[in-house]
Amino acid sequence: MVAWCLGIFAATASPAYTGEHTRQAVSASLPTASAAIVGAINIILRKATHTLVFGGLAAVTWWALPSGSSRSLWAWSFASLYAISDEVHQLFVPGRSGEVWDALLDSAAALAALTLISAFLRRRRR
Repeated sequence: MVAWCLGIFAATASPAYTGEHTRQAVSASLPTASAAIVGAINIILRKATHTLVFGGLAAVTWWALPSGSSRSLWAWSFASLYAISDEVHQLFVPGRSGEVWDALLDSAAALAALTLISAFLRRRRR
């Protein structure tokens, strides 16, 4: 869990993971694509990354916590609060910005991951 958080912190502190850098990488990979296509792919990649990273954080947090009725609530709360702190952190990184919508996406991704875990465990018990 700590390693996952450190990875998020390191990635968001690096200029290599800015939206502009990702757009340039997409553009270089698809030299004949229009600016609109490059922009759409850039957004999809960036939002998918948010979803996977913060869904993963919720999952590893859930796994690290002891069993109990509020385990998922604690995992979701931690992932959501870390998402908020990450967006605040990005306000101080050149080339980055902190976005409320990204924190909301991260929180929703955490909830989705925990819902999937719960559904998987319920199905496995049957």
